[in-house]
Amino acid sequence: MKSKVLRIVLSVMLFGFVMATPGSSTYITSEAILSYGGFYVSSAAASANITQTVYLILGGTTTALALNHFTHASPNRLTYTGVSTKIFEIICSISFTSSQSNQIARFRVAKNGTSDANSEVARKLGTGTDIGALALIDEISLATNDYLEVYATLDVSSTDTITADKMVCLIVE
Repeated sequence: MKSKVLRIVLSVMLFGFVMATPGSSTYITSEAILSYGGFYVSSAAASANITQTVYLILGGTTTALALNHFTHASPNRLTYTGVSTKIFEIICSISFTSSQSNQIARFRVAKNGTSDANSEVARKLGTGTDIGALALIDEISLATNDYLEVYATLDVSSTDTITADKMVCLIVE
């Protein structure tokens, strides 16, 4: 047990020495630390005029979670500020209501305003006040200043209003 504690102490001391000597050839940069971010709906608002095959951003006020190499300057948007292009995992959970019933709504992650078909999840809407829930999972490459949002559309030609009552989106490399 004492040798294990001693190894941990020595490792911490060595790590501190490496971090304290940036002139050396080995030190940790901010890019070496994982990039991550997230947001959640803090105030639900309806996304009106959602129609067939046109993907629109979900409405509402969103609040940032922990951010590292990401910013959250506008609702439902995370912008990557890291220097290196990286592959990220995106996980969103959404519960929502709809003004219509017996229609199929589709949700996607969008990169730079273009929805990603690989992330699509469909959900049949209940009767107006029923709450539907789903999860979006995607893997996507981001370069500096690329941004992500969550979009929705319908399968039929009528117009709908979807309200994301609860939504949490997380992204990590």
